[in-house]
Amino acid sequence: MVELAVSNRVIEVFAIESELEGENIEGEESEYGIEGDELIESSEEKGEDNLVDSEYGLSEDGCEQLQLEPMRIVEEHDNINMPDEMYVVMLRNEMIFTDAAQFKEAVKAHAVIWQRNIKFVKNDKTRVRAKCQGVNCPWVVLASKMRNLDTFQIKTKNPNHNCGRTLSWHRFVTSKMLSKKYMTDWRLNSGWKLGDFQEKVHNDLNVEVSKSQYYRTKNKVNDILYGKYKDQYTRLYDYCEELRVSNPGSTVVMKTEVDEDSEIEDKNFWGWFLEKLQHDVSMYDQNKWTIVSDRQKGLLPAVYDLLPEVEHRFCVRYMYNNFKKIHSRLALKDRVWKLAKASTVNRFKAEMKSLKNFNEATHGWLSELNPRHWSRSHFRTYPKCDILLNNLCESFNSTILEARNKPLLGMLETIRIYLQKRLQSKRDTSVR
Repeated sequence: MVELAVSNRVIEVFAIESELEGENIEGEESEYGIEGDELIESSEEKGEDNLVDSEYGLSEDGCEQLQLEPMRIVEEHDNINMPDEMYVVMLRNEMIFTDAAQFKEAVKAHAVIWQRNIKFVKNDKTRVRAKCQGVNCPWVVLASKMRNLDTFQIKTKNPNHNCGRTLSWHRFVTSKMLSKKYMTDWRLNSGWKLGDFQEKVHNDLNVEVSKSQYYRTKNKVNDILYGKYKDQYTRLYDYCEELRVSNPGSTVVMKTEVDEDSEIEDKNFWGWFLEKLQHDVSMYDQNKWTIVSDRQKGLLPAVYDLLPEVEHRFCVRYMYNNFKKIHSRLALKDRVWKLAKASTVNRFKAEMKSLKNFNEATHGWLSELNPRHWSRSHFRTYPKCDILLNNLCESFNSTILEARNKPLLGMLETIRIYLQKRLQSKRDTSVR
């Protein structure tokens, strides 16, 4: 046992918690093969720097705790099938906690690590009593409020379990507990995938995490790290103003509105965006410009109204993805790409005639689309651009996938920093 005096409290921390009665006598070998002298340390010798947060979030605003080097379970207890490395808070009589909430967190940590079904049978402002729900299991702990103080102290404890361990699932493993325990991991890896997270929790706690728990945990972590989505939108105008102040000459324009019909990208949205884009890039001679899109429904009418002279193309990949939902034959895929790559109008007509003889339904579907939007044979000759795909946009989208997992302001900042670094890197390369 390690006793560490902090202010007027005593915190007792064990590397491995004993499930049996009795204490080690100083200098005598313990039941785990560890000399009692090896575990006795002084807070004066170790210093304040050794006080660290518990891995289970038990000391965010309460008792300080000492993290010990992990100990290995001895051979005679290997059949317990517990993780070899763990840090466990030992609940002992007269142990003091800042409040009832911190005591309950300690009990929950015990229950999760030792896989016991523990329930709070008494829980009020002055007393908290927890009991193991195993059949005829005597384990119990009672903490009550100290006289004239707000702190809680353990008054009664039976440390012995004689029940089996719970498997796969534990009711104390909640999204709140997981968000506290893995906060640092989420901060370092905001794109943590479901399978990787489930594997990590299973290895650490030997419990299963559901898909819904994963997403609730992720949302709680994002709320703590970046703020709630509602708060993010209230800070948007401040963010835009900060960009204008810190980057003089920058164009920062923002518009927010309530979308009652769930039509996020409608004609009005795209119309506002195209107006700003036209002014920003000086798109006044429209015949010199080409827009390649993925056939967004709201974008098409906005382009026709605001930029009628701009050549508007469809990304053939997106067009084919819609096409194959109805016509999935592989042979039709080759014919569609032959039509898209046809370099002359006569070649395009010949391929369409051949397609009609091969599959009349497919011919009818493609005939409804104006070839000037998707076939190279009908593109204008002035803009010296014959691309059929919007691969440049897709490349950028794949780069910012991690940023898109973040809340609004975090996403904008991540993209801004990435673009500034890339522009500077390209500028430095061109100077050499």
